[in-house]
Amino acid sequence: MNEKIKYWIKKNVPSRYIELLFPAMVGVTKVPSKGATISDLFILRMEDNWQTFFELLNINQIMNPTKREIKEERVSFLFYSSAGEFLGGKEIDLSIQMKKTIDVNHIANTLDITKDCLFSIFHKTPPKWFESYNSFLAERGYTGYLNPEKGNIKSYVHGNLDSIAINSNKKTKLLGEVSLRQKEYRLQHTLDDNKEYELFFVNPSLKKQAIYFHEQRVAEELKTQLIIPSGGMGKYVKPIRELQSSSRLIIKSKLPLARPVVFKHMETSFDVFHG
Repeated sequence: MNEKIKYWIKKNVPSRYIELLFPAMVGVTKVPSKGATISDLFILRMEDNWQTFFELLNINQIMNPTKREIKEERVSFLFYSSAGEFLGGKEIDLSIQMKKTIDVNHIANTLDITKDCLFSIFHKTPPKWFESYNSFLAERGYTGYLNPEKGNIKSYVHGNLDSIAINSNKKTKLLGEVSLRQKEYRLQHTLDDNKEYELFFVNPSLKKQAIYFHEQRVAEELKTQLIIPSGGMGKYVKPIRELQSSSRLIIKSKLPLARPVVFKHMETSFDVFHG
């Protein structure tokens, strides 16, 4: 099939209809409008002494490494509640350094945000030649987390997927597709009984989504459900259990890729990763 026809179909036909005709073809994200920039919806942790950082790269300097004069860039941070409601935004200057560590909690505090929420990052001036390749500048970089009660070492996790776009008119659009049929995502990590886990899920689709959890143990199967608003997030907690065993987690939903950000808690440390 002609590449232009494929591109038009992906941009204009909802993924669930394509899936109806071609079950093996499942889209994860929509194609945004021309000239838009893209971001993940990153998890911002503030409650219970958590601190969140972001490693922000100077994209133009990376794309033009031989250019001598690199101008300062403007970057927008937009914040959303766990219910998907817009909380506020702020532009910052990105220095000519290749990388700058951003204290996201500090930015959120200037907007009177004190609860765990979501944030997106949009680069204001993507390279002009991106459009000629039907490409978009997407921010899915590394988020770092720190909790003094767990030590002084940050743990980092990469962005998950293209979740939200902003066009030249500063209008945002969620990019998450919805599957026609329920999909399974099997967590690749085995859950230890003697460890607590927090699994954060983001719903980048235009409708609220139900997520079902099947925790498979040796002698039982535990089932729970979580409803996540459009553009919002939800959390599944696996507590510490007395039994010295382990379990496998199966996640079912109509999100094509319901992959969580997992926080694994130890006595004096923690780890964060994609399941």
